[in-house]
Amino acid sequence: AVSVQQGDPSSLLEHYRRFLAFRRQHPALAKGDIDFIESAGDTVAFTRREGNERVVCVFNLGSKPAEVDLGGGSLQPLPGHGFSSQAGAGSIRLGGYGAWFGRID
Repeated sequence: AVSVQQGDPSSLLEHYRRFLAFRRQHPALAKGDIDFIESAGDTVAFTRREGNERVVCVFNLGSKPAEVDLGGGSLQPLPGHGFSSQAGAGSIRLGGYGAWFGRID
């Protein structure tokens, strides 16, 4: 019930609210053009562009940890979406069913 989940940061309700607020902050996620990035296994990666905004989105659709090589560049994570992951040296490390959102400079 909403009354039980409301205010609990680990609840599904609050996770969805966090992610919807994040999506509203980045118009490219809602209506931007999409360009897929090659990735292997259970991962999906793409960029969304709208106007001057470009957001890189990386998802692990599997239950095991995965790594996606984004081909170099400085990775700048975007905060506030509620998923945890690690970025380093041009690649993203995701836990099972994880996601990463950011920019590549």
